[in-house]
This record gives sequence, C-alpha cells and structure tokens, in this order.
Amino acid sequence: MKPLKFDITGQRFGRLTCIGRIGTTAKWLCKCDCGSAFEAWSGNLRAGRTTSCGCQRKSRKGQRRSVVHVKHGLSKSRAYRAWLSMHQRCGTKRATKGHKDYAGRGITVAAEWQAFEVFFRDMGHCPDKFQLDRIDNNGNYSKANCRWVSAAENLRNKRTTRKLTHDGQTLCLSEWAREFGVSRQALHEYIKKNGWEQAATHFK
Repeated sequence: MKPLKFDITGQRFGRLTCIGRIGTTAKWLCKCDCGSAFEAWSGNLRAGRTTSCGCQRKSRKGQRRSVVHVKHGLSKSRAYRAWLSMHQRCGTKRATKGHKDYAGRGITVAAEWQAFEVFFRDMGHCPDKFQLDRIDNNGNYSKANCRWVSAAENLRNKRTTRKLTHDGQTLCLSEWAREFGVSRQALHEYIKKNGWEQAATHFK
C-alpha cells in the first residue's frame, strides 16, 4: 500500500469520522453520527463537500436520493468474509463448521470486533490469497492476537500441524521436506519406518 500523503484517520468532517483508508485509493470508510458507515473521497471530505452519509437530506417524493445509503459497502470484500467466518466459528450454533475447535474450546471474539467497522479499522483490507490468523492459537480473536497471513503460513500455525525439531530448528513436515530437497510423502514414509531422528540425519 502506498504511503498516505494525508492520514485523516480519526478526523471529523461534519458528521463523519474517518475510520480507515479503503485499499490503495483515496477513498475512506467513515462513520456517520447517525450510526451508518459511509465511503467518501478524501478530497471531498477535506474540501467540505461531503459532511454526512446523506441522512440530513430530505428526499422529495418520487425523487431518488443523490447519495446511496449503505451499511459499509464492503460486504463482498475478503475482510468482511473473514470477519463473518470468525463470528460463525465462535458463535453458539454447534452445527457450524469449526465450532468445536473454536467456540468449543472457549475461543471468543473481542467485544469491539462485534462491529465490522472496528474490525476493518484495526485490520484493514485482507490481501489477495491471505487469511485471518491468530498468533496464539489458544488466544481469542483481537487486534493484538490477529494478523493477515498466507494460506501456507496459516496451515503451519494450526494446532493440528505436526512440528518436528532438529538441531534447535522447529519446522512442519512440509518445510523439512523442502529443506532436505525431497517430497513430503517420501519424508513421511521414511519417518514412519525409521523415526524422525534417523530421517533428519539421513536426509540432511
């Protein structure tokens, strides 16, 4: 993401408070005093042309509003889908996929992250092919314990991923296979027959 020439996070423009920049554009996600989220261009905000989500305008009968009222405009974004999945895993519905590994273990979502706008302010956009990951797998979903990571890195951080240590270095099976220059399957089969320590010595 390009550096911001004008960082207006937290600044107020009329009834709007800037929450965070949207992608690499000059567009910002704002929170209106009426409670709605609204997207606005920084130039319009700083020039005073946009000061609310449109809630102050009285629409005339049969006339369409000039400003589209949206909840947050990011319902199709990767960040929103990650936020929704996070709540589903930590919800009360036991039939939800992953429930036993999250809500079933007491994993919860930070109170402030009940609102997507706050989650987006803290985490920003989810990069392409990245996922939401908890740094401490036994910790809750919160700003301090979450990050965007690649799918491969997320897999390595799962509780169920087998970790192997040799000469003070701890890696998962796939990483050791790349380190040794062999296939994961070949390394797995050798470990099954001869044990990890012998495999580490054999392939090193």
